Amino acid sequence: MVPDLKLTGQFHKDMILEVEDDKYFITSTDEKAPALAEKYPKIFGLTKESQAEAKRFNTKTLGELYKKAIGLK
Repeated sequence: MVPDLKLTGQFHKDMILEVEDDKYFITSTDEKAPALAEKYPKIFGLTKESQAEAKRFNTKTLGELYKKAIGLK
């Protein structure tokens, strides 16, 4: 049996992005998160290979949003 983590939506609804210095972490505050992460190590979707790409994309996107928010071009 494959679990359906979208069935109720609670696990996805409680997902958060944590940023520490130059590192990004995706986790969930759902009470099932620790047990699910232990059983399915890649449950949060970012592999080591994709983390660098995601970091570049997010940094660029956040920079653009910040510039727009403060009125810079």
